[in-house]
Amino acid sequence: MPHVEISCYPGRTDKQKAECAEGVAEIIANTLGCNVSGVSVAIKEVNQADWKTEVWDKQIVPAEEYQLNIVRDITQQTISEIYPKYYPSGAVDYFKAHHSDSNILADIRKGIVFLLKADGDYVGTVTISENEINRLFVRPEFQHQGYGRRLLDFAEEEISKNYSEIVINASLPARKIYQKRGYHETEYNQIITDSKDVLCYDVMKKKF
Repeated sequence: MPHVEISCYPGRTDKQKAECAEGVAEIIANTLGCNVSGVSVAIKEVNQADWKTEVWDKQIVPAEEYQLNIVRDITQQTISEIYPKYYPSGAVDYFKAHHSDSNILADIRKGIVFLLKADGDYVGTVTISENEINRLFVRPEFQHQGYGRRLLDFAEEEISKNYSEIVINASLPARKIYQKRGYHETEYNQIITDSKDVLCYDVMKKKF
């Protein structure tokens, strides 16, 4: 018995909401091959001021062990498609190896890995380890749509509950983004990979 919940701002008439619910139910019934009478659709009105806590925050959830492949795919896809524009191949391979299944799974088991779901797809992930933000990635096809900002907002809010400072190891693709958010470089690092390529990153911090 499929169920769908739709969130929207107040202002729609009862007729509009009923027509929307009927249309969505018919699409689901036709697509899934079930009886339309077995489909339920709920339309929930949410004030704009409450949208963050009632809608956005509920779309970011802790990753479960069975979702390892989702976190891995988001991470590895982003590294494969974005990082070659900034790093040599040896450095890209280093990043991929660093975000291995075993490392991701260990973090999932600690309850510190989160997934962002939008429009039925898992589009991004972030790991929060005490006051450090790690493994913040958004699938390339979903970038520049506000999802990275949403994950960063979430991570900062979670950390601010217990700490007065955030630490992040910023890769070259993300450094400017963090600078605009008020982060400052405190340390510059280089790693020489097995292929002798150089991997550069900054330790950046932000105080509340």
